[in-house]
Amino acid sequence: MKYLAFLFCFWILPIWAQTFLPGTEDIPQMNELTEVEELASFDNPAERMLLVGAKTKLSFSKVLEFYQESLSNLGWKNKGKGKFERGLDVFSIELNSDGDDHQIQFRLSQRNS
Repeated sequence: MKYLAFLFCFWILPIWAQTFLPGTEDIPQMNELTEVEELASFDNPAERMLLVGAKTKLSFSKVLEFYQESLSNLGWKNKGKGKFERGLDVFSIELNSDGDDHQIQFRLSQRNS
């Protein structure tokens, strides 16, 4: 029984504790991201756009690897170069480097049908 409680704490609880990018309901936020904030948001029945900024010391390839794996499990299709699509939604990741600190910009928008 103690073994089951141990597994519950270290396997199930982290899944429940998953945080998501601000303004989203199902796009996971990497633990290694800092200063994560919603920069801009626009939402109406015809169009949606969300811009989120963050900082990290990880390389772009590490960030991209995390999102390629995570988003594919959530039904997103990898379109290459940090761009993903699911239905009419488009999610993109861009990196700007400043020495060891990297600025990450996440954009969620809708493509024209």
